[in-house]
Amino acid sequence: MSLPENWWLLAMTVAGQAVFFLRHAILRFHTKEVQPFPRWALVCGWTGTGAGMAYGAAQSDPVFVTGQACVAYILFRLQRQE
Repeated sequence: MSLPENWWLLAMTVAGQAVFFLRHAILRFHTKEVQPFPRWALVCGWTGTGAGMAYGAAQSDPVFVTGQACVAYILFRLQRQE
């Protein structure tokens, strides 16, 4: 099994969204309350989403692009709540 042509975009997607999710999950587990997202966590989320949309466009995968668009909408809503 070989890596896809744009594997680095997929790696950026996974890393950015993993950091965003882990920050939220760890703080939620320890404090039991919702706290606003710091700027660096939103940047990780947006970076992962942008890389995911670029990867989906490069692979001509409409399902992947649609999923990343949904994540972008959620990030946009989270950013506006602050």
